[in-house]
Amino acid sequence: MKDAEIKERLRAFINSEFDGNASKLARALDLKPAHLTVMLGSEEKGVSIIFYKKLPELGLNLNWLVTGKGEMILGGEENTELLAHIEKLEFYIERMETQMQKLLKGEL
Repeated sequence: MKDAEIKERLRAFINSEFDGNASKLARALDLKPAHLTVMLGSEEKGVSIIFYKKLPELGLNLNWLVTGKGEMILGGEENTELLAHIEKLEFYIERMETQMQKLLKGEL
């Protein structure tokens, strides 16, 4: 399961950069610690998009997080490109959701 692998790498990041303290990471991301604890502890919950958007601010390599390839920590420029792709995806997902809602309401 892909989410389980991503969560395992996220735990490795927490161990490496936050002394194994997930609450420290949550606070660094300006999130409630419970949000991170629930996500990491649940097999049903995937990794929230919030993490993909905020983790690069801490230097985490999103490519490493998702694929396990490359270095765990990157400079800002490399992550900026990945974040731009995520923002494009979010834009298109929102457009698709809007179109789907219109279709279901019979507006299309």
